[in-house]
Amino acid sequence: MAKPHLISLSYSPWSERARWALDHHKVRYRRSEHLPMVGEPLLRLRARRLTGRVTVPLLMHDGAVITDSYDIARYAETVGSGEPLFPTQHIAAIEAWNRTSDETLALARSIITFKTGASAEAKQEALPPFVPAALRRYAEPVAAMGVAFFVRKYRLDASAVERATEGIEKTLKSLREALSGRPTLFETFTFADIAMATVLQAVEPVDNQFIRLGPGTRACWTMPDLADRYRDLVEWRDGLYAEKRGRRMTKRSRDQSTTPTSRESAG
Repeated sequence: MAKPHLISLSYSPWSERARWALDHHKVRYRRSEHLPMVGEPLLRLRARRLTGRVTVPLLMHDGAVITDSYDIARYAETVGSGEPLFPTQHIAAIEAWNRTSDETLALARSIITFKTGASAEAKQEALPPFVPAALRRYAEPVAAMGVAFFVRKYRLDASAVERATEGIEKTLKSLREALSGRPTLFETFTFADIAMATVLQAVEPVDNQFIRLGPGTRACWTMPDLADRYRDLVEWRDGLYAEKRGRRMTKRSRDQSTTPTSRESAG
């Protein structure tokens, strides 16, 4: 039987949720990196959707196509092993935290997209890996087209950035109150913890050993004021990664992870 095939974006919090759940349940799968804009036609074919919005992550297996990180995680729980991420008594609450994560990351996407559009370094880092380093600064207009594509696709509004920041902080306050210093939202580690840990990616990105970002991109994903005020939540996220997602890298791979052209292509 063929392995499940995951199409994802290496830097996307939604993709990270799907990967984390699949890895937690020890599901063996192969992974391909989606290329925004240029990869859209192929993604539509794979999603079997020729109209409307198509997004990653997308999981294909045995003729089925699953197009939401939450649904991919539920699927991983049915076919994989390990401790459950969706204990029955907490399903409704986990769904609520997942909605909160979705809504908050949608707010963060507008901030990140417009910051990327204003950063020459981040736009160069966003170019496909096959673009040679020597040509990246000349190909920056292509990356600018990619930013404009995101703005159109998600109907982003530059004037809403301040309201988006307020919405993100509201979520962080709720998360801090719900945790109250505990290591997980419930008595065991669940998908709610994964969903909310990935929200922190838009406040201060996790270490490059987990999600590789170039320096310009990392700056666009960082909200220094919120990161300082909610340092306890950033540390909570880092602790979860160390315990539940931990993997160590060799010096060579760590060095490679700091280059802007690094991309994940298999899993």
